[in-house]
Order: sequence, then C-alpha cells, then structure tokens
Amino acid sequence: MRRIAPLLVCLLALLAATSTVSQAVGFHAVHSKDGTHVWAVGDSGAIFRSYDSGITYVKNNLGTAPLRGVAHRQLVPLIVGDGGVVWRSTNNGGTFASQVASASDLNAVSMPTDLVAIAVGDAGTILRSTDAGASWNAQVSGSGANLFGVAFTNADDGWAVGASGTLLRTTNGGASWNPVALGSTAELLSVAQHGSRVWAVGRGATAFKSTDSGANWNAVNLRTDARPDVRAVALDATRVILGGGGGFVRSSVDDGTTWTFPIHSLHGQVSGIGIAGGKTFAASNVYNVVLRDSSATNWVMQRGGGVTRTWLKMHNLSNGFRGLTMDYNYLNPNIIYVMSLNSVRYSPNRGETWSTIATTTLSSDPNAFIVSDRDTNTFIAAVSLDAGGRGVIRSTDRGATWSTTHAHEFGTYGIPLEQHPDRPDTLIFGGDDDVLQISTDRGATWSDYGTQVFRSPCDIIVLPDSNDVWQVGDGITGSGIGELFRSTNNGLNFSLRQNANGSEVPGMSTSRLRKERTYASTWSAAGARATSDGGNTWPTISALAGYGSSWGTDVAKDDPNVVVIGQYSGGSSRFSLDGGISYQSIPLNGTNYSFLMVDRATIFAQQSDSLFKMRFNYNYTPATTQSLTVASPNGGESLARGAVVAINWNSTNIGLARVEWRENNASSWQLISEVPGYLGTFAWTVPDVPTTQAQVRVLDAWDSAPQDESNATFTILAPRMVVTPGNLSFGSHAAGNTALLPVTVQSTGTVALIVTSVSTGTAAFTEGRISLTIAPAASDSIGVTFRPTAGQGYVDSLTIVSDAGTVKVPLDGTGTASGALTVLAPGAAQTWKYGTTHPITWLASGITQVGIDYRTAPNLPWELIADNIDATLGTFDWVIPNAQTTTGAVRVRDMGGSITDVSEDDLAITVPGFNGLPTPLDLGAVEINTAASGAFLIANPGTAFLGVLGVASDNPRFVPHRTTFAVTEGDDDTLGVTYNAPGAAGADSATITVTTDDPAGSHTLKVLAQAQALVAVGDPNPVAFALRPNLPNPFSRSTSIRYALPTRASVRLEVFDLQGHRIATLVDTQQEAGEYAVSFGPGAANRGSSMGRIAAGVYFYRLTAGTFRDTRRMLVLP
Repeated sequence: MRRIAPLLVCLLALLAATSTVSQAVGFHAVHSKDGTHVWAVGDSGAIFRSYDSGITYVKNNLGTAPLRGVAHRQLVPLIVGDGGVVWRSTNNGGTFASQVASASDLNAVSMPTDLVAIAVGDAGTILRSTDAGASWNAQVSGSGANLFGVAFTNADDGWAVGASGTLLRTTNGGASWNPVALGSTAELLSVAQHGSRVWAVGRGATAFKSTDSGANWNAVNLRTDARPDVRAVALDATRVILGGGGGFVRSSVDDGTTWTFPIHSLHGQVSGIGIAGGKTFAASNVYNVVLRDSSATNWVMQRGGGVTRTWLKMHNLSNGFRGLTMDYNYLNPNIIYVMSLNSVRYSPNRGETWSTIATTTLSSDPNAFIVSDRDTNTFIAAVSLDAGGRGVIRSTDRGATWSTTHAHEFGTYGIPLEQHPDRPDTLIFGGDDDVLQISTDRGATWSDYGTQVFRSPCDIIVLPDSNDVWQVGDGITGSGIGELFRSTNNGLNFSLRQNANGSEVPGMSTSRLRKERTYASTWSAAGARATSDGGNTWPTISALAGYGSSWGTDVAKDDPNVVVIGQYSGGSSRFSLDGGISYQSIPLNGTNYSFLMVDRATIFAQQSDSLFKMRFNYNYTPATTQSLTVASPNGGESLARGAVVAINWNSTNIGLARVEWRENNASSWQLISEVPGYLGTFAWTVPDVPTTQAQVRVLDAWDSAPQDESNATFTILAPRMVVTPGNLSFGSHAAGNTALLPVTVQSTGTVALIVTSVSTGTAAFTEGRISLTIAPAASDSIGVTFRPTAGQGYVDSLTIVSDAGTVKVPLDGTGTASGALTVLAPGAAQTWKYGTTHPITWLASGITQVGIDYRTAPNLPWELIADNIDATLGTFDWVIPNAQTTTGAVRVRDMGGSITDVSEDDLAITVPGFNGLPTPLDLGAVEINTAASGAFLIANPGTAFLGVLGVASDNPRFVPHRTTFAVTEGDDDTLGVTYNAPGAAGADSATITVTTDDPAGSHTLKVLAQAQALVAVGDPNPVAFALRPNLPNPFSRSTSIRYALPTRASVRLEVFDLQGHRIATLVDTQQEAGEYAVSFGPGAANRGSSMGRIAAGVYFYRLTAGTFRDTRRMLVLP
C-alpha cells in the first residue's frame, strides 16, 4: 500500500517552504556524505536537502543568520554560520539543537571521522570537537586572518585557508598549526585533499596544488583573462573540480594540466562543490541553485527548476559609438568602462550603476576602447577625430588628458583596435587599405607591421597562448565579400582562408580556454561561421543558418561554452551554453554592435543607443510531500530464520526511516533499525521466531508519518521444540533391575523439527532413540531406561539436540542393595600414634565402593578420610592425624547406599608434645679461650613418646651434647650445650634447632654467652658492682657464684626457686671492695652453701650491695 503525508515540519524553527523559490538568497556550501543525501546551506538560514542525489530538494530553515558550512557523517549533520553558531542533529536532520561555539563567524566545517569535527572562522578561529559536535574546544591557529576553508583527511591531518594568502597545516589534530608560505597574498577561499594531492584556491584565479601531501606547492595557471575568483575546489581519486566566477565549473583528470567545462545553466558564482559516491554537486551563492553532474559533460539543475534570460537596459549611450567600446579592469573585473561620443563612463559594480569619469575634446564616435591590462590608468581608443579623419587617441591618467597617437582611416563599423592577449603592452591596429600597425608601448607610438594589405579590417584576433596565430576579418560594408585571413607567423604574413557570406565580418570572438575555436559574424548575409582549428577552416554554424545579419559576438572569459552572437537588425540575440552547438534566441532591442562577457554572469550588449545587461531569473518549487511504500516482504513470503533478507521500500523525502516488525497482530512492533530513508533497503537477519503472521513496517522516524506495512502477513520458517516433563524421577529400584519412563517432544514451529542427537551422561540411564524428525504441530516420544547397579543415588540428564536448540532434562533415581559391610581394624582398645601409618581393613559383599571417616568422640561429627575406594580391596592405609583422643572410632560406609559399620569407640590417638626451657639459655660471662656448659630442659606434655630426631646449632662455638634421644609422655630430659669462648671478648649466641616427631616437627632454642677477660677473685680494685654468671651452669653438684664490689658495702646474696621461695642466704655482711666467689649446691665446699639434696630445676640468685641489685638464673641437673 502507498502512504503520502505532508512534509515534516522539524523542530527548532525548521520552516518548510511551500512556495516557489525565485531570485532567492544563495547558498554558501554544499555537501554529500554518500552521493545521495545532499545538503546545501546559505543565506537567511536556508537549507536545501535532497534524498535522491540532487534531483529534488526539500527546503527548510535554521534561524535567520547565514549558514556557511555543512558536514555530515552517519546520522549527524553539522552546520556552521554567522554568529559562531553550530547546528547539530543526531537523527539525520530531523531535529537540530544549536550552540554558540565561537564569538566569531564560522565559515566552514569538516568531519573526517564519526567523532572528530573541525570548524574555522573569522579572526583565525579554529574549533575542534571529539564528540561529533556536541562540544567544541578552541585551538590556537597562530593566525588572526579570517579563515574560509578547511579540509581534513583523517582525525590528525588537515588544512585551513584564509585571507592574505593564509595556508595553515596540522598533523596532530590541531594541537598545533603551522603556516605554509605560498608566495601569494590573494585571499584563499577553499582547500581540498585526496590522498597526496592538495589544492588551495582563491580570489583572482588563484590556485595552488601539491602532489606530495603539502611538502611542496606549485601555482596553477588557470589561463583566464578576467581573473575570476575560484571559490570552491573538490577532489576525488581521479578528478579536481573548480568553481567560481560567474558560475564556471571546470574539471581535470590530469591534476590541472588540461580542463573540460561541463555544460550547465547556472549564471551565478559557484560557492561550493561537493563530491561523494562518484557524484558531484555545485551550489551558487547568488541563487538557490544546486547543479549535479548528470554526465561527464552535462550538469543540470534540480528537477523542476528553470531559468529565464532577458536583456535589461542599464544605460543610455546616445548612439555615439560603433564596434566594441566596452572593457573591464584587469585588476578588478568588477569595474566596467564604456566610451560613447566623447565621454568615458564607469561602473564599479559590474554595470549596475554608472557615472562619467572622463571626456575628450579630440574625438567622437569611438569604434574601439581598451583599458590596458598592464596599466589600468591607460585608456586607448579608435575614434573619429574632431580635427577630421579617424585615428587612435590615448590617455595615461584615466582619461583626464588625451593625445592623438596615430591618425589613420578605418572602417566605420568595425573594431580596428586589439590588445595582444599575452603581451598587454602591444596593441594592433587595422586601418583601411594598409598593412596592420603595431604599438609595443601601449599605444604611444605606432609602426607598420607585416606584408598583408587589408581593405578595412573589421576585427583582429591574436590567439591566446599561441602568438604565432593571428586572424583578421576584412571587408567593407556593402562592398564585395568579406574575407577571413590567418597568419601562422605572428602576423607577418597572412593567407585567405574563407570568404564570408556577406560583405564584412563585423565581429570575432575566441577564448583562451578554448583557443582553437573562434566565432565570426557575417553581415549582411544570414548565419555566422566558426573555426575549430585555429582559423584554418571556417564552416558555417548550422544552428544559425537562418539568423540574418549577425554582428557582435563574445565568449565568456571563465567558460568557453558560453557564447553570444547579436543581430545588427532584427531585435534578437543568440545565446549558447554548449560551445556554439545550439543556441537560444533572446530578444534584444535595437541595433547590435558588440558584446562584452566578463564571465558567465556578467554579460553586456552594446546596442545603437543603449547598454544592456543580461538578467537571469531562476524558479524552483521545493518538494512538499512525502511518500513511502513497503515493497518487500509484502505478504505471502516464507523466510528462513537466520537468513539475511532485504526489506525494501520506495520513499520520497524521507530523511530517516524506522524499520520494524511484529510476530502477529497481537504483538507490539519491534525496532529493527533506523536508517536513512532514501536507501530504500535494509538487510534484515530474520529472527528465530516461528510465525505465520509476521509483518514489517517502515515509517518516517521523525514523526511516524507517512508509514506503510506489509499488505499481508508472511511466514518465518523456524523450528521450535517443547519437551515434557521437565525432569524424570525414577524413584528407588533394586540394583540389577530396570525402569522405563518417556519424555514427549513437541514440534511447535513452522517447519519440521530435526532432532540430531539424544544422549545421557552415565551408564545408569540409557536413551531409547538418538535422532528423529517431527512435523510441525506434531509430537513424538523418547524412552529413558534406568539400570541401577548398586545401592546408591544416581543423577544424570537427557540431552536433546535439535535445529531449534538444546534441551536438558534432569534424571534421577536410587538403587537399593542387600550387601554387607564389617570393619576389622582398628580393633578394640588400639592405640595409634600421630604421624604413623596404620591399615583400616574391612569385609564387604554386594558393595562396589566405600567411603571412610573418623571421629574423636561419639558426640562429634565424622571427618572424611577417603571416598570412592574400591570395596573389594578391603584395606586402606591411614596416616594418623593430629587428633588426640581416647574415644575415637572409624566408619566404613557404602558409597551407593546406606550400609555402614563403625569400630569401637575406644581408639586412642596419641600425640607427642614439646617444651624447651629456659629460652634463652644464658651461659653468662665466659673467660676468653675457655669453655662453659649449660643445659635445656626438654619436656613432653603429650600422650605419646617424643622422638628427638636431630639437634643442630647454627654457631660452631655452641656444641649440643647429643643429637637424638626420646622423652616419654609426661616426662622431661636435658639437652646440654658447651660454649667454646673465642680469643676475643664480645657477646655471642646460637640458635639450636631441634627436629622432632610431634605435629610441629621442628623447634628452635636460643643460647647466649658473653666472652670476656674476667677480673680475678680478690682483685682489690673492681671498677663497678657486678654479679657474674655462675659456673658451671647447669650443674648437678656445685657451682661458683662470683661478684665484684668497687667500694665497701653491705652485701646480701640469696637463692630462690621458681615459686619465689628463698631457699638459701649465702652472704649477709659488710664486705670491703674486691672480687668474691661463693659456692652453692649439694657439693659446695664453703660453709653455709651446702644444701644437701636440691631438686633439679631452675633457680635464681640475687645480689644486693648497697643500692646495687642484680639477679641471674641457674639450672640444677638431676
């Protein structure tokens, strides 16, 4: 079905234009991202958008300020303009939001990637965005010039151009910009790059190119006479295209060596060119016209657009001239001059207004007027002299004063004076019945030139860029036949090449841009002639065969396709856009004498008493309706799930299309994608949803109208599988027996369900089928058999693999068994030591696998020893853990059932312990080069004997007395250490490592000593109070306690046990200064020190002398 709706009126003042656009404001930029979606933006916020490669356009507005640049990627167009405004859309132009990104006007924008955009503007403004234009950051351009053009080939490499010959380059995304010197101050207006080719163009026919990515630049001579502005340049892989002037477009496929000029109907300056998708577009800043290249040689306006051309009288000339008395200022083609009677008139605005700037008393009735290209203050004219006769007058002060420089008769109706196109100092004059005369000083002096005598030269042509080829049209009004002459040696000699139809050849024209072609009018016969070989042959122009009394002619200086020929009488002109192949008749009042075409848009006709200028009126009615029709799928199709199918539609003026689908009428529409509507297609991956009621819908994503959907439903071919029940529970069955249960498989899709695999994971469950095919809406079953082999639980899943996916059905069942199980070891009242290995043994029948556990008390949980042990082995070696108990037990259980057996609860697990004292063991002061001994007390607080497996010292001066021994549970023993004091005094220590069979496995003990030269006992002069270490320590019979007194003092020496009880007072008296020794122990020799039997253990002895007090420790051995 077909839907049509009024064109969307977008948000933010996007006002649709529904009336005809005529003589409207123009465009400043044109852009296309793909050759189909085209944007043209311009004055008063105008926007033209095309969705059909520029064939038709929709008109909108964004505000009222001029818009000067546009870029577009994905669904994001960016538009910049005056006031520093940036307009941005994220839905392909449906709605726009604006932001003022700069205080300066913005003139151009480039978008090299989906996220990076760069805008340039006045006062050296450069902005960069890295979020597709959502925000902008100013960059330092280093220039204050107004910037008019920007081009980036990627996110980093770019160019900007502007006033005063400014060319800037960046290779780091604009972080820094570097100026490039071109040697020109001309205003640069546009820049483009493709690969290593870069072009920059500007005012006054300025063009530069680089073929090495900008490393080197060369000026390009565009070979134009009126120096038109080049406002736009675009590149693709093979072409460079320029535009500007009065609407010229020129294209080159050899990077500017040669040029072609496409035929088109634009007569207004080209302001922008866009290339994309192999298509090219050109916009004008004078009219709402966008050209497109319908072929390599023809460009056309948007469909429905038209132009009318008329002549408008601009100035009265009082019938005071013949021939061509108009010229333009070479340095400023906006300035036009015309001479009539004895006055020179001037227009600063291409003929729109006029004023008289000079007069002469020397002449009247000019036939030719020239403004020197070398010095625009110099005027030269061929005139009727007031003193009589005819000749050449000259002014070097812009007409303020004149002088006659050459007197010579010439034809009344001809154009006898010509400026050399390549040597502007040289002028050529054709007088009656004479050879040509030449001046090489801008008309100041004259001399005869050449050998050919002409009757009355009407016009003279020197082919540009071919100085050796001259052409002369010769003839006398109403007398004989006009003749066309040609010279190939720079005018020295001529040969007659063609007799004209009439008596004279009043006008000739050619173009530097197509110099091989010259047009010649013929009076008074019908028609005109043209040469295409530099004047060698002059066939008649077939399209003008009936056109009588042709007179003036000219070719546009910026486009050789534009030709005009006038009629001396008859009131019409003939206008060609295709290089003189075909002509349009345009009424022109009065008698024609000549034409001046500065460019395609600036065309003057000199009539007998008036000056006319050609006017152009463009009319275009923008599109105002939208349409959308879904083409496919449109009903009745069968689409396989997963297939990539094209959804196709036909649309008109749909900027963004929303593509949707639904499963049936009761389902909601689901988004497939949003794509530019003009694409007309989307590759849809058909979803895995079986249905016979599917539809697709396409609608305008901006406002949902228009929209269209499939005329009828279509089918999505997809299988579906439903399996019931969701799980199978077989319950309990005796080992060796079988049970069978089914699952049902239903095919609920739109095609047959193909089951390719059915499987289980264990031998306890087996599937009845491994593959099957089920028609749509049918069902089938799969049997599952349960075969338990032991008394245990079984868990598995049934895996069904089909082209609709995989389904897993959980399976479970229990096997029951009648087997027996008996624990043999450990037996009653057994004791197993930690770290040793003992076998657990059992007897089993009817059981395949067993698990083994232990516990340390009847009320504590079981701890796992091992699982999944082959029951038939009957034994398992258990390494006894650190789990001290006297009420332990071991359990052996059936892994697949409930049969268990437990040993008696009197298994004892014994664990040795370790405790070493003292730590550290301090041997005290030991005289150098002597030895002292001490001992550690090693206690076993555990329940098993402690095996000392090794004793090691990390200091060879400390030597353990033994390396292995055993300590029974609850008992203790000693470990002696001897210290061999070295020959030097100082503190010393060692770490004694004891390796044991208790759970810790290793223990460290610390031993200390102080090697020193001791003061002898009785030394009368000790220097300080001191309590010495007892020697020996430890001891069993007796030890010597020594101390030093530097002065007389009250001395008390006492001994205490570990509980702090004083067991002996060895000294309690006043003593003189000196060194003393007291014996202590059962075998002590001094009186009062013998204690009889002393229990082994640790004791402390304390010395109090005056205010000095010190305590040390000693160990008594058994």
